[in-house]
Parts: sequence; structure tokens; C-alpha cells
Amino acid sequence: MDEEKLPETLTDGNFDNPQPPAEGEAAAPAEAAGATPPPAPEAPLPPEAPSEAEAPATPEPPAEPKPESKTRRFFRRLVRWVLGALIVFGIGFVAATWLLYVPARRAAAEAQAAATQAARQAEEAQGKLLDAQSQIKHLQSQLDEVQGQVSSAQVTAALATAKAEVYATRLALKNGDSTGARLHAEALAQALAALKDAVPAEHQDVVADMQSQVAEAQAKLDSPNYADRQLRAVEQHLLALEDLLSK
Repeated sequence: MDEEKLPETLTDGNFDNPQPPAEGEAAAPAEAAGATPPPAPEAPLPPEAPSEAEAPATPEPPAEPKPESKTRRFFRRLVRWVLGALIVFGIGFVAATWLLYVPARRAAAEAQAAATQAARQAEEAQGKLLDAQSQIKHLQSQLDEVQGQVSSAQVTAALATAKAEVYATRLALKNGDSTGARLHAEALAQALAALKDAVPAEHQDVVADMQSQVAEAQAKLDSPNYADRQLRAVEQHLLALEDLLSK
């Protein structure tokens, strides 16, 4: 054999440990003899090692919670108390509204309605009062008119009685009837008293003067001429008063 065809183990100087020929080298004579050797099976590739990027992450252990500080715990409790106080206050406000404000508002509305009704009734009563006062004024005017007519009638009657008694007294004196003259003189004095009460105040002084004259005539009935002069003056005053009151 040529040196070129020697096995690589021999050329490399591995004389001490000769290696057996490889499968390809053992098949060389068969190839030379014209036989086709079967294909050698491919060796399986070793599994690739996973890279660092594809390696599964190792879960880290959970961190221990930090202890809560006193300030944070205080504020948390404070917030709870404040929220609780607000809730209680809100409930109290709603309860007070329903228990106090709503009834008070209803009572105020009822009082307002009652006041409105009372005001309406007062207006109606005021209108009725005004009507009654108007009727009273009308009746008073009628009464005053009637009283005026009555007073006028009383004055007329008193004047007529006084004139009649003057005529009767003078006639009795003329006839020498002292008793009749005395009786008619007394009736004349009563008629003049009634006339004084019936005439207006501005004419009462005139009637008082006539009463004085009649009193003098009564005192001098035993002197017919003097008594007749007094009675004649009374008669003239009566006529003048009658003419004055008739205007």
C-alpha cells in the first residue's frame, strides 16, 4: 500500500494506539468492487441549550409589607370618624327636616290660610259695618228730621197755648173775673215754660222775659190796667217770636 492510502492514524504517528478504520474506510474496498453501500444514518443533533433570554424567569419571593406608620393609622381612623360623623349628621338632618321643618311648614301654611280667611271675613264685616253705619246715618237724618218736625210742632203748640191763655187772661180782667184771670195766668205761665223748653237756645231769653212779665201781671191782678199792659206786651212778644220761627 501507498503511504498516501495509509490510515490517518498511522500518518499522524499514532503507532502505539492504532484506531480501527472508520466505517467509510472499511467500505472503500466494497466501493472499489462496485457495490453501493447503504447510506449511513445521520447522527441526531444534540439539543441546543436554552439561551439566557429564553430561560424562564425565576419568581421572586413576595416582599414583606411594611408596617403602617402611626400617622397614617391616625389619619385613617380620623377619616373613618369624620365619615361616620357626617353620616350621623346627615341622618339627623333628614330626620329633623321630616319631624320639625315639614310639620312647621304645614302649620305655617295652615296659619296663613286661616289668616287669609280671617282677613276676608274682616273685610266682609267691615263692608257690612259700613253699610250699617250708612243706614244708621240715614235713619239718624230721618230721626233728626222727625225731631225737628216734632220740635216745630211743640213750639207751634206752645205758642198757640200761650196766645190763647193771654187772650183768656185779658178777657177775664176786662170782665172783672179775678178768679178766671188768676187761673188763666197760671196756665199762661205753664205754657211759657213749655215754650222755653221747645224753642231753640237763642230764643230762650225772649221767653224768659215774657215769664217775668207774666209773673208781674199775676202779682198785680188786683190792678187790672197794670196787669193788662204786661199781658199786652207778652202778646206782642209771642207774635214776634212766632213770625221769627216761621222764617
